[in-house]
Amino acid sequence: MFLEKKGGKLKISLRKIIGLLEPLLYSLDASKEEISGICLDSRKVKPGDLFVAINTGINFIPQALENGAACVITEQKIFGIENIMIVESVIEALGKLAKLWLSKFDCQVIAVTGSCGKTTTTQMIAHILSVKHKVHSTFENHNNKIGVPETIFGIDEDTEFLVIELGTSEKGEIRYLAKMVTPDVGVITTIGHAHLEAFKTINGVRREKSALLKQVKPDGLFVINGDNEQCGIIISDCDYSRQLATFGLTASCKVRADNLTVIDEWTSFETVHNKGNAVLQFDFAVANHNIMNMLAAIAVARHFKIDWLVIQESLESFQYPKMRFERSIINNITIINDAYNANPGSVMAAILSAKAICVGRLFLILGDMLELGEQAEELHMKIVEFAKMLNVDVVYGIGEYAGAAAVLMDNTENEFIKAANKKSIVSELLDKVKPGDVVLFKASRAMRLDKLHDQFYERLSQLDS
Repeated sequence: MFLEKKGGKLKISLRKIIGLLEPLLYSLDASKEEISGICLDSRKVKPGDLFVAINTGINFIPQALENGAACVITEQKIFGIENIMIVESVIEALGKLAKLWLSKFDCQVIAVTGSCGKTTTTQMIAHILSVKHKVHSTFENHNNKIGVPETIFGIDEDTEFLVIELGTSEKGEIRYLAKMVTPDVGVITTIGHAHLEAFKTINGVRREKSALLKQVKPDGLFVINGDNEQCGIIISDCDYSRQLATFGLTASCKVRADNLTVIDEWTSFETVHNKGNAVLQFDFAVANHNIMNMLAAIAVARHFKIDWLVIQESLESFQYPKMRFERSIINNITIINDAYNANPGSVMAAILSAKAICVGRLFLILGDMLELGEQAEELHMKIVEFAKMLNVDVVYGIGEYAGAAAVLMDNTENEFIKAANKKSIVSELLDKVKPGDVVLFKASRAMRLDKLHDQFYERLSQLDS
């Protein structure tokens, strides 16, 4: 048999894995005929596991074998070790093993992608479903050709739902990952200018993300942003043999938020859904983009018949991922750390949300948005113009592109914008901010604006004490 249960635990025949992977070389100890798990971290290997050595993992093969690995897979020829398979591509082998492993479990698969919001939406869906079901989901944002298989290897016989995030940084990656998981439900949060170094134009981004739709099972559900222009193009080309659920704020969306009210630390909206409506209320201000993430999660939850009360309570208790519009208040000054990542769409959403909760002045600390290719300068200027249109009070540009946009847009008369450096900006902010103000830190992860946020937070805390 390819896979079978022995003693209640799933076993995979090593001989069959050889047939699947077609290794260049292999050596098998006859006493090790099967494996019971697949692991990428030598420290976590359990007896009977298959250890896949990725990159520097080859240095830890002895540790994996010492911990009881039944077999190891690597690209590098190593002699004198039994129970080893040498393959041409470890990444390709991972994909094949992940698809095999997943195919032998009876769980519903929900795959989430999008230019922004995918990590929050993935975790939100998993949090709601976990109230009634055994759920396994993506850890943090491990969403690539290594992270997706690693997530899949974590499921077991008790898993009822796999909620998995699919990311991309090269053409064809969404198609590759989606084919690996063949989801029952596919979700696209939004499509915007992201990873343009790889995809060149927003049309290229749309084509990449839309590859998810074709891999959703024919009788599955496709959940997509009904307010996003690029998602609208996908909808118009949609294969209607699959169920389609659009979400958003406009009247045409099948899952939408009506009568949306955000006042101070209170949010209320009526969720309109073809399986019943419900008024949801929260004793905290929900950012505009997180309303959209909630709607996507609600569409999935209602598809699986989760009660409205469970949805309400789950969204109330949900802990947002770190550095995603993470708010703190000191001396009535709101500090927002949204520095995990950035593209034009997510920056605009963050500005809108910060503006909605601001009773004083809004300070935007804007770092570079990376991977925008030839459009980088133009898109940074558009963000600055957007901030000016929304009457953001002060913008500090940090980095090559944000700094250059600040210089081009500089208006010394009202100090709307200025190029800044990390060494002086904290002191300057401390001199300017007053109770009621909001300070928003937003940039791509590599800009490390979270460190700047932490410095400002610490010094402001000292002043407060």
